[in-house]
Amino acid sequence: MSGSHRLNKSLFAAGTQCAKRLHQEFHDPDSVPAPSESRQALAEVGRRLTEMAREGFPRAQRIEHEQHDEAVAETRAVLDAASGVAVFDAAFERDGVEVRCDIVLPGREPNQLDIFEVKSGTKVKPRHVMDIALQIWVIEGSGYTVGSASVLHLDAEYRHSGSKTYPVHKLFKNVDVTKKARRRKRRIPDLIENFQHVLDDDTTLDLPMGTWCINPIPCGYLEKCSAAAPPNQLLELPELTPAQESSLHQEGIETIEQISTETTSLTRTQRRVLRALETGSLMVDPTVHEEFETVIFPLCFMATSLSLQVLPRFAHSRPWQQLPYLWSAHILHEDGRIEQRSFVSATEQDPRGEFLSRFLEGIDDLGTVFTWSRAFLPCVRQVMEDVSELREEAKAVLQMDPVELDSQVRQGIYHPAMRGDFSLFEVRDALVGARTRGEGIVDDEGARSAYERLLNSRTRSTTRNKLQAELLAYGAARSAAMLEIYQAIANAK
Repeated sequence: MSGSHRLNKSLFAAGTQCAKRLHQEFHDPDSVPAPSESRQALAEVGRRLTEMAREGFPRAQRIEHEQHDEAVAETRAVLDAASGVAVFDAAFERDGVEVRCDIVLPGREPNQLDIFEVKSGTKVKPRHVMDIALQIWVIEGSGYTVGSASVLHLDAEYRHSGSKTYPVHKLFKNVDVTKKARRRKRRIPDLIENFQHVLDDDTTLDLPMGTWCINPIPCGYLEKCSAAAPPNQLLELPELTPAQESSLHQEGIETIEQISTETTSLTRTQRRVLRALETGSLMVDPTVHEEFETVIFPLCFMATSLSLQVLPRFAHSRPWQQLPYLWSAHILHEDGRIEQRSFVSATEQDPRGEFLSRFLEGIDDLGTVFTWSRAFLPCVRQVMEDVSELREEAKAVLQMDPVELDSQVRQGIYHPAMRGDFSLFEVRDALVGARTRGEGIVDDEGARSAYERLLNSRTRSTTRNKLQAELLAYGAARSAAMLEIYQAIANAK
């Protein structure tokens, strides 16, 4: 098989997610949206982990050429020298498809190679196996055979000592995916042929949005495509499955308003969305009001912020662990009075102990606690499991039995202005009226970035004070938004 367009691993991954994304990234690479700050941080962690994994191969040579044809020639020269060393960033090409491999190790037989792909997650995902399958297809079309193919990923059971170094043999887990990748390798030629047709067809840009826009990860073009798409597109329908979406597309349905209320496959939540769009008003399931009738004053609307640590930093922490570092509470008394309490960890030390103790102090004299984070309680359970000296504090937090306001919203209300977005500020804006975010920290990504700077011991005290104030203000904005959502729902008829 041959094609007129050169493809690489990045473009192949784009094509497996969305034809429109592939077309745009190939023909107009300058239009590719810049990755978010969090995506850039994850990419940097990925690069660091790759270098760490390579420490397990002390006899190695790196392919330095960035230009692919030259890198392919250098790779072949190193492998033909039969020195037995591992090769980093090895380059191969087949029929216009280019790949670079994290680690290639010469096998026991002539022209046999073992390949290792480094991933920053804690398990092997389907897209990782497809990545390996592409590498096998290209390598074996270049005159070599692949003896084994493995994914090196972070071991979810690894517990960090708190030092600045990491034992590579404990941090990584080696998973052989050779059989799985070879099964997927059979699909590669058809996929590449299809991608070539996609790249030659400009009508690809007219394709509608769908669940593929956010799976397996949100596409960088999501905001751009959403702005150009019609209102109430199918992607905004909660609980939409790929099978349901495919069935609707086959019927020529591209927006939620086109869906008949007689459609039997609709969930209760989806029917609520249809009624809200039909009436143009807030729809509230009776079960939400029933839940609100059981609350005990004073009510506490508790917003928490968590920091995702892909590479564990503190003692007794694990890869991809969420660390709690900020909470803010808006407290509604029965007489209508409102007070606010908050805490943020403002040092480079492990925040978990002080967070839990201050959290318990903050809710000690309160009634019903409302939360807005399904990740918070699992985070506390992990703390209880990992840090024995914090077990009693963690257990006390877990016993508070909060009302998960985000779940009540997702399962019981809908307003047309939400446009399928159940995030905190979007829901508040839809129910109460859009607000300008102002200066300072305006979203979770900005908060995580600010906290990372607090964890840096080189951050100056004046900067640290400013970041602390901005984080507290952001936390207060989140807990205030929760209070406003509660009041809007409670007052709805």
